Amino acid sequence: MDRNPISFSGIGVKLTILSVAVFLGIGATIFIGWQALSRLSFTIGSQSSSATVSFASYDIQQRCFVTWLSLFRLHEDSLNARRKAPLSGEDYKSSLADAEQVLKNLLALRVGKETAAVFGDLDSAFKGFQDDADKAAAALVAGDKQAPNLFQFAGYSFSSLEAQLTRLDNAMRQNSAGLAADGAKRAASASRALALVSVFVVLLVLFLSIVIVRSITRPLGRLVGAFESTGEGDLRASCVDAGGGELGLISCRFEGLVGELRVLATTVKEKLGQLEDEARALESSMAESGESAQLIKARVDDSKTKLEEQSEAVQRVSSSIDSLIGSIGELNAKIESQSDLIGESSASVEQMIANIESVAANAQS
Repeated sequence: MDRNPISFSGIGVKLTILSVAVFLGIGATIFIGWQALSRLSFTIGSQSSSATVSFASYDIQQRCFVTWLSLFRLHEDSLNARRKAPLSGEDYKSSLADAEQVLKNLLALRVGKETAAVFGDLDSAFKGFQDDADKAAAALVAGDKQAPNLFQFAGYSFSSLEAQLTRLDNAMRQNSAGLAADGAKRAASASRALALVSVFVVLLVLFLSIVIVRSITRPLGRLVGAFESTGEGDLRASCVDAGGGELGLISCRFEGLVGELRVLATTVKEKLGQLEDEARALESSMAESGESAQLIKARVDDSKTKLEEQSEAVQRVSSSIDSLIGSIGELNAKIESQSDLIGESSASVEQMIANIESVAANAQS
C-alpha cells in the first residue's frame, strides 16, 4: 500500500508537480548559470580594465622614456660646439606634454586601493621629474652654467620615476596574474555549481517521475486485476486500494458496480429458483394435460364415429329428399295442367253466366 502523499493526489496534480519540479530545476540551472556568467563577466571586465591600465602604464613608460631621451638630446646638443642653430627644446616640451596627458588618462582609470597608491607615488615622482626636467631644459636652452647640475638632478628624478614605473609594471603584472587565477577559480566554481545543480535537477526529476509513474501504474494494475477477476465471474472483489484522485474515484465506482452486480446476481438466482418451481409445476400440469388430451381424443374419435353414422343417415335423407323433389315436380306439372283446365272451365262458366244474365234480362222485359 502506497503511503506517500502523491498517491492520494489526482493525475493532473501529479503531472503539475512534475512540471513544477522540471521548471524549478530549469530555473535553478538558469539562475546558477546566470550567476556564473555574471561572475565571469565581472572577471572579464576586471581583466579588461587591467589590460587597459597595463596598456596605459606601458604607454606612460614609453612617453617618460621619450621625454627623458628628448631632454638627453637637448643636453647633448648643448655640449655640441659645432651647432649653428640655437636650442629650442620643442621636442622635449612636446614629449613632456604627451607624457603628462597619458598620465592624466592613466590616473582617471578606476583601480583598486593598492594600484591607486602606486598611481599616487607615480604622480608625485612624475611631478618631481617634470619640475627638475623643466629647470634643466630651461637652463640648457639658456646656456646656463648650472645646466649640467640641473640635468644631473633631472637624471636622479627620472631614476625615481623609473623606479615607480617599474613598480607600476610589477603591480600590473601581479594584478593580471591574480585576475587570471581568480577568473579560472570562478570558472571552475561556476562549472562545479552548474554541474551539481544539473545533477540534482536530473535526480529530482527522475525521482519524481519514478514516484509518479509508480503511483499511477500500481493502482492501475490493481484495478485491471479486479476488472479481470470480475469479468471472469468472481464478484467477491471488494474495495481496490487505488489511492486518491481519478483512480480512487474509479475504485469507488467499481466497488459500487460490483455491489450492484452482486444484488443482480442474487435476484437472478432467486428468479431462476422461481422459474424452476414453475417449470416443475408446468411439467406436472402438462402430464395432467396429456391424460386429458388422450381422453379428449377418445371422445373425439367417438364423436367422429357418430358423425359418420349421421352423415350416412343424412345421405339417405338427402336421397329421399331428391326423390320427393322429383315427385313434387311431377305434381307441380299436374297442378299446372289442372290449372289450365280450370281456367278454361272458368271462361265457360263466365260465358254461361253472361248468357243467363241475358236470358234473365229478357225474361224481366
